[in-house]
Amino acid sequence: MPTKRYLHQEDLAKKDAITMEDRLSNLPEDLKLCILSSLDVKHAVPTSMLSKSWVPLWTRIPVLNFNCFAFGQLPGFQDFVNKVLYLRDQTTKLQRLSLTGIGMCDLKFVKNFLDYAFIHSVKELEVEICQIYKYHTWPVYLKTFCDSLTSLKLQSISEMRCPFLGPISRLKNLRDLYLKGALITDLESFLGFPMLEKLTLVDCNINTNGKTLSVHGPNLSYLTISDCRNLNYCELTTPKLRFLEYQGSDFPHLIIYDQGLPVLDTISLNFHPYGNMQKKRNFDDLISLLYAVRTAKSIRLFSYVLNLMSFFQDELVGGSSPFQNLECLVLYFGDDLESFRIASNLKAYFLQNSPDAKFTLINHVVDKYLFCDDFF
Repeated sequence: MPTKRYLHQEDLAKKDAITMEDRLSNLPEDLKLCILSSLDVKHAVPTSMLSKSWVPLWTRIPVLNFNCFAFGQLPGFQDFVNKVLYLRDQTTKLQRLSLTGIGMCDLKFVKNFLDYAFIHSVKELEVEICQIYKYHTWPVYLKTFCDSLTSLKLQSISEMRCPFLGPISRLKNLRDLYLKGALITDLESFLGFPMLEKLTLVDCNINTNGKTLSVHGPNLSYLTISDCRNLNYCELTTPKLRFLEYQGSDFPHLIIYDQGLPVLDTISLNFHPYGNMQKKRNFDDLISLLYAVRTAKSIRLFSYVLNLMSFFQDELVGGSSPFQNLECLVLYFGDDLESFRIASNLKAYFLQNSPDAKFTLINHVVDKYLFCDDFF
């Protein structure tokens, strides 16, 4: 028979549960939706059990994040995604829709997901997959203009064609484009995005048969090209470009037309030598690239770039730096004394025309900052 003390504790627990439910129920709906939007959809849907006022809320979430890692099997994940999209309140505007962590997936599933995003005027769209079964093209075929989309992020392990790229695009208001594993064949792949402000290309195959890839962006401010293959020549018509980041196994020939890069603030270069490195050709290409971006105010160079330059220090001593008005030079060196010495010796070359620029050495292995203006 329960004691009085036990019954008292049970009553207190019930009162606490009622109080908690009241607190959850009294939260403003905007705050509730904000909380749910920060969760993966799998965890957002069960919140309908918290209190009566939470029951329909998950159907009105403006941000839907689907992550396959939370599911044991892909078919179950696909059924869950389809069911959520079918049951959600279709009058609620979608701010963001993401689908991540998928391996081999079905073409129909990916196409339906993308079509749903465009039909419901999503603003930010992200899809990350390994590959589509027996298909190597992103199923993005727009019959009408999609004015709502401002951010598009597509990632794949296998190469995927992108039919939405080219001089004519229906994504006129796109401001942020991120492509990983894309097969890019059109010489003017980005001409159709006049509002583009940020472009990121990672592990893409630039298959233009050796011809020049044109990056034309009147509003482009941030450009990142990382580990892309076959990028031999790249033409930049980007008068508002402020940040340029490049890393790869060689250096492309940059062609700068019109007004050049008048507001370029920062250039970041990393180098990953692959196979039998042709040091002299890589060095000449690097110097050519540095001259193309000579208007930059800040430079970040990583250890492999510095090691390459160290093989030709005699040429650097006899040559002039392409940079006239540097404000900041950051050099990353490896975890050894020789790498530190190489980085220190290159200071004179880069800052010969900018003696007042801030100079910083960073050990990228331990991420230790050395403010070398205090040492030299």
